[in-house]
Amino acid sequence: MKKILFLIIALMLVFSLSSCLEQTTTEEDRQVPIYEGMTVSSTIENVEQMNRGIYTRVGALVKAMPVLNLSRNFKDVEVEASDYYADLSEDIFITIHISNPDNFEILSFTLNGEKYSSYMFERGSDMENIIIKCNVGRKSGEHEYTIDAIKYVDKSAIKDVVIRGNQTIKVIVSEYEHEANCKHDNAEKITVFESKAPTCEQEGLTEGKKCELCNTVFLPQETIPRLECVPGDWIVDKKATVLTDGLTHTECTVCGKLLEEKIIYAIGSQGLAYQINGDGISCTVVGLGSCTDLDIVIPSYINGYKVTAIGENAFKENKSITSVVISRFVTEIGARAFMRCESMKEITLPASLRVIGKEGFYICNSLKTVYYQGDVEGWCAIDLVTGWSSPTGHYSKLYFDGDLVTDLVIPDTVTKIDNHAFFGCDSITSVTIGNGVIEIGDQAFSCCKSLSEISIGNSVKIIDDCAFESTQITSIVIPDSVEYIGCEAFYSCKSLKNVVLGKSVSYVHAGVFLDCPSIEYTKFENALYLGNKENPYQVLISVEDKTVSSFKIHEKTKAIGGSAFSSCTSLQSIIIPNGITHIGWNLFQNCTSLENIVIPDSVTNIDQSAFYSCTSLTNIEIPNGVTNIGSNAFSYCISLKSINIPASVTEIGSNVFSNCGSLEIITVDENNEYYKLIDGSLYTKDGKTLIRYIPKENVSTYVIPNGVVCIGDNAFSKCTKITNVIIPNSVTKIGLSAFSNCTSLESVEIPDTVTCIEGFTFYGCTSLKSIVIPNSVTAIKDRAFMGCTSLTSIIIPKSVDTIEIWAFRDCTSLEIYCAAKSKLNGWNNQWNYNNRPVVWGYTGK
Repeated sequence: MKKILFLIIALMLVFSLSSCLEQTTTEEDRQVPIYEGMTVSSTIENVEQMNRGIYTRVGALVKAMPVLNLSRNFKDVEVEASDYYADLSEDIFITIHISNPDNFEILSFTLNGEKYSSYMFERGSDMENIIIKCNVGRKSGEHEYTIDAIKYVDKSAIKDVVIRGNQTIKVIVSEYEHEANCKHDNAEKITVFESKAPTCEQEGLTEGKKCELCNTVFLPQETIPRLECVPGDWIVDKKATVLTDGLTHTECTVCGKLLEEKIIYAIGSQGLAYQINGDGISCTVVGLGSCTDLDIVIPSYINGYKVTAIGENAFKENKSITSVVISRFVTEIGARAFMRCESMKEITLPASLRVIGKEGFYICNSLKTVYYQGDVEGWCAIDLVTGWSSPTGHYSKLYFDGDLVTDLVIPDTVTKIDNHAFFGCDSITSVTIGNGVIEIGDQAFSCCKSLSEISIGNSVKIIDDCAFESTQITSIVIPDSVEYIGCEAFYSCKSLKNVVLGKSVSYVHAGVFLDCPSIEYTKFENALYLGNKENPYQVLISVEDKTVSSFKIHEKTKAIGGSAFSSCTSLQSIIIPNGITHIGWNLFQNCTSLENIVIPDSVTNIDQSAFYSCTSLTNIEIPNGVTNIGSNAFSYCISLKSINIPASVTEIGSNVFSNCGSLEIITVDENNEYYKLIDGSLYTKDGKTLIRYIPKENVSTYVIPNGVVCIGDNAFSKCTKITNVIIPNSVTKIGLSAFSNCTSLESVEIPDTVTCIEGFTFYGCTSLKSIVIPNSVTAIKDRAFMGCTSLTSIIIPKSVDTIEIWAFRDCTSLEIYCAAKSKLNGWNNQWNYNNRPVVWGYTGK
């Protein structure tokens, strides 16, 4: 009984609590309006009726449900993805449903960011249903409408509506009426998009259809993938011949498209000898091989290897070849490749060619025509070196890609005209050198015997040796840009009459206008000058009277031509004006009476052989500012006793003090960064090269310091007092004439670090009695021991494989023991010519 009583009390408590909770929730709902959802329509009337519960809401929540006609345009529409369909002529009305039992005043709501106030709500709005008109913007497509915020007034406070239920509706808008229920059954309003078959180049398309009533593509076109090309067999368009290339191609068997073309290279001469290059894909032609052609065509390929070069001596002294065509890939022709091909009349050079080795076409006396398959710019990059150095061997006609060249124009893109570039081009009558050219190379236009007009661009700085030798020019204007004119640059231009020098010319080499009898010089005190209108004395060319004893150079002179005073054997003194920068090549050569000279401070260069064989010159002061002392500059100045090397000197050439047997003192400025003295002798700053040995009184043996690597050319030449030289193992090179004419030298031990005994090394060492040639030596050069009359025996080790001509000439007491018979058979005949005994195969026993 108690249990039943407790159960009844418990049920009553639960019922009482449930009632309280339900009452609390209801009270809250009365106080807080709640957003329940939205409906959409196209007319106010329909909205008003809908609000009164007459119509069913059109929405995504009632999919596939029959809907009454809410507007003039829609009928029996099954709504699947949107809440409403409309066209651009309609205004859309949205009703927001609010649960508002206490009829709080709705102040505003925000739809898609746009705020609406109570006085803006459409006709039919009340406290529970807010109607707004939302124009679709006259834009077709899908539109969504979302409630952002709703506010109401609770007494004096503004509060937010609680948002529940569906928050977004969708409206599909079309440009055309009836889109929603169009059956696409009007054939006249159907546009058909034709299909397109695919090709090997373009994709295809299937057929497509579009309804113009509702603008609906109800049969979309689909892409058909592009076809794959199927290549057919190769078709020969043009057969290759020995000289001309052929052409072949392949086509697609599906669409006929040209797929690939290939050149069939000229067959060329067959049987040529070749060597495969290091890259494994190219080769070098090295000789005729089994080929018997007289008109040689170097092919582009030999047995699949691309021909890129013609080797040294490849066709040397071939007397049968009459013409040569070189293929398009060849970049280099080796030294002496066509030397003495005396029957060769013409040659065709490819545009690829960049190098012709020394004497490549030397003494090709019949060679008169050269075809070049490139352009002028490419030709200017070729250095023909001494290609046609024989006076009778130069060619007479030059062709660029088949066109005979008469008026040559060097484009501005060219910066240098290389050595021998247009040597002997007799067909050229005029040359215009572009404003990009900086240097005109050695013999660039030499022997162009029809060349009568030259225009030099204003960027040229250097005119090299013999550049315009033996041309027919009558006048020349050297532009202000030119600073240097090389040796015999205008040699033998016999018609040259007028010369105008630019303002910057400061260096003129020897014989620039030698054998130019028509030139009008300016004369001043037995000397010939050239210049311009402002300064006719700019360059001293030569001295007319070679017997003059003293001379003063005109004060306005800026340059002295090389050799200007050469062989003035009576010249004792000379005044050189300040402003001269070069003591030129051979300038005072063989001025045997010249005892002293003052070199002005403006001089920066003392050139090659400048004071060569000035046998009376005893001392000379080189001013600070001189940077270069050229080779042989003081060679054979046999009376020269002292000379200084200032701090400015950066380069001393070879043989500068050759045969200066009286030289007792050399001083070197302590600030010089390139040279120094070691125990009175001249060395490079790093101590690795002995340049000139200076003997000391009563010292007959000289020990070369350890660490010296090179004994320079003529380092001991004409040192007649020295009897013995000790050479350390650090020395690897003994220069040309290093000990020549050391008439008191009795013995020298050559270390086994030396590999070559250079030419004239011991020439005229008449007291030399013994010398050991180590096993490291592989070559004994020309006249190395010539005139060593006291040398009685010498052992030539097996390592030696080269002995040049006259290496032991006039060694009247010498017996040779040679262990290298197998390598020196060719030398045997020469030795017999000198009538010297040789013990071959010497083993030392």
